[in-house]
Amino acid sequence: MQVKWTELIQLDESGVDRIKEVSGVYRISHYHQTDKKYYVHYVGQAENLKERLSQHLPGNETNSECNGFLDNYQCYFRACAISTQAGRDGAEVALYENYKPECVERIPDVDAIEINFE
Repeated sequence: MQVKWTELIQLDESGVDRIKEVSGVYRISHYHQTDKKYYVHYVGQAENLKERLSQHLPGNETNSECNGFLDNYQCYFRACAISTQAGRDGAEVALYENYKPECVERIPDVDAIEINFE
């Protein structure tokens, strides 16, 4: 499945406000100053991307590992719209398998689907 990812957007209120209220998957990364690279630490899916991403903002995040990244790094996200639940489940597993994020608490029990990551 070819998906259209957003650009890399800063994880803050103005960044989340740029996202539409659509179903899809997303990944959250942090920028590491030492080696000047981005590392994905969380992947997820939602029926409403805007609402779900707002739950990851500082002060709203309930995942303690994700809070550690929010406290210590500038965080960013990329998202793409996927309308079906089966598509979101398979794409989320593909993201998990590709990035091996540290903060994910659960992933769907389905096979990954083939998606583009850029």
